[in-house]
Amino acid sequence: TLSRRHVFDAAFCSLTAIVALFGCRSSRKDLIIATVSRDWFNAPVLLAEEQSRISNSWIKTFDQKSGLASKNAVLAGHADIGLASPVPLLRDPAAWTDIVVLGVYMQSDSVLGVVSRGSSLESIPPPYGTVRGTISEVYFAALDRRLNGRLTQDKSQILDIQPTDAGLQLGNGAVNTVVIWEPHLARALAKAGPKAQMFVPEDVYRVHVALITSRSALQAKRTEILAFKDLVRDACKGIEESRDKSREKVEAQLQLEPKILERAWGKVDFSFVDDPHALTAILAREMEALVVGGLLPPSA
Repeated sequence: TLSRRHVFDAAFCSLTAIVALFGCRSSRKDLIIATVSRDWFNAPVLLAEEQSRISNSWIKTFDQKSGLASKNAVLAGHADIGLASPVPLLRDPAAWTDIVVLGVYMQSDSVLGVVSRGSSLESIPPPYGTVRGTISEVYFAALDRRLNGRLTQDKSQILDIQPTDAGLQLGNGAVNTVVIWEPHLARALAKAGPKAQMFVPEDVYRVHVALITSRSALQAKRTEILAFKDLVRDACKGIEESRDKSREKVEAQLQLEPKILERAWGKVDFSFVDDPHALTAILAREMEALVVGGLLPPSA
């Protein structure tokens, strides 16, 4: 199991590894980044990638279907940088032997929520549709705690769905409630019919998304990795300084409906966090959510 001490050590060593490798000079090399299905959670990375293309085409990207897949691509040496919430990292303690957390670039308690035929959050009816193996599974577990275990009283009423099918499943009555993230949340509400409502409680679970690399990649491409980290930090500042313009740019780049991200975008903190102690606190909160939700064994 992964103890709180291990989490602190991993976060602290991840950042000090960058300092330890400071003296390793290298010529400019291509940087390979495993993005996550061109998802808007990648927004600062997408904007940083766009800026790098304007100045120099030294960054190459390829899409992965999830943060777990992105993390695995980094560990396998197929990518130099990946994007993931701490969830797939904490559920794989062996990953900490090579993973370096460069920083957390997104935090929000309002990008996941519920669309349901129920009249209130406390009365959302089954069947419940959610996406297993993702942050929505962690959110579902946290929401279940908030509702005193009512969602898991009959586990046969918890159904696997695909994010893009959430609205369809609600519309045809296959499920009465979906737990999903934006923009699928807004789309599900639009397709679910006039009796459906959206609930986005802001005290259930806080999502974090991190920029990660491996020790071996950092050894080989320190200059490029730290340069891209700076690009992402600058992109985060740009988003904070120009919310609407940056949202419009990301929606256009991902070919999303205009203003589909408007509600969630305004509630996301895009500050770049790379202080070791702040990262330790974030990882500890994520680990606690996994343990309490039964998704990670209690730490030693």
